[in-house]
This record gives sequence, structure tokens and C-alpha cells, in this order.
Amino acid sequence: MKRRRYASAVAALLIVAPVVVSLLHYGFTRVDDAYESPFRRSLAEAASGGDVLDMATVAPFDWDRMYMFPPYTTRDQMEDTVGTKWTPPVGYVGYLIHRSEFGRHVLNDDSVHKLVFVHGDDVVLDITLDRTVDFASSRGMVLRDEARYTLERMEDGRVVARNTP
Repeated sequence: MKRRRYASAVAALLIVAPVVVSLLHYGFTRVDDAYESPFRRSLAEAASGGDVLDMATVAPFDWDRMYMFPPYTTRDQMEDTVGTKWTPPVGYVGYLIHRSEFGRHVLNDDSVHKLVFVHGDDVVLDITLDRTVDFASSRGMVLRDEARYTLERMEDGRVVARNTP
């Protein structure tokens, strides 16, 4: 009888422990989405208004550097470039998918690219954007003080943002 209880306790621990560890990792790596909607509105406004875009004004929250990831960049490549792991604001089930092989290719389409804003060692905004405002010429990392863009309007309706520090 004691063996059966012991075996049941060990089995329960083996089932519960990975879930607890996974939930903790999710909690520590999850990026809050509080800045996403204001950023999208501000970016659309800035892109429709003038010929220059100052990202520090468009993204007034605290950040030190911004990374632009072009289409087909894998999650692993992004995390290696930024130097940290993070989970976009997708909920726990989304986190499980994001960490699986299915979530490895998050930019699997020519029409999207990703901006990742980092403050210190923390990702504060992870946003996937369609390329109506195209930051593809800004590959890599851009410091906040150098995140100024000249906007060029294309005939197809896209706005190309070229970095002009």
C-alpha cells in the first residue's frame, strides 16, 4: 500500500513539475502588450503625415534599441540576435506553440516583418507588422538616438522607411 502511494506521488510530481516549470518560464519571458495598440496608432499617424519618422516619438515608452527582422527570420535567429528569449503576448497556449517546432517560423510570409524594442535586457514590445510601412532597409539593431527615418511613398501604397541617423 505504501508503495502504491509512493508511486502515485512520484507520478503526480513527474506530471506536475514540467507544467509548473513551463508556467514559470512563460511568466518570466512573456512580453506585455500594453504598448502594441498605441504604437500601431502612432506609427500609422506618423507614416501618413510627414516625410520623417522619429521612432522615439512614435514609441515613447522606455527602450534603448530596436531590432528589425525581415520575413523568414526564425524565432531562434531573433533570440540569438537580441541575446535573450521572450514570448510575444499570445497567452499560455500560444506560448506552448511558440516554443514548439510550429512556432519556429513566425515570419513565414513576404508581407510581414517584425520590430522588437528592448530596454536593458528586457523585450518591451514585440510587434509583427505588415509592410505597408516597410522598415526592411533598417535590418539589424538601431539605437534609440539613431532611430530616425526618411519616408518614401511608393506607387503601390507602401511607405518605405529608410534609416537616417
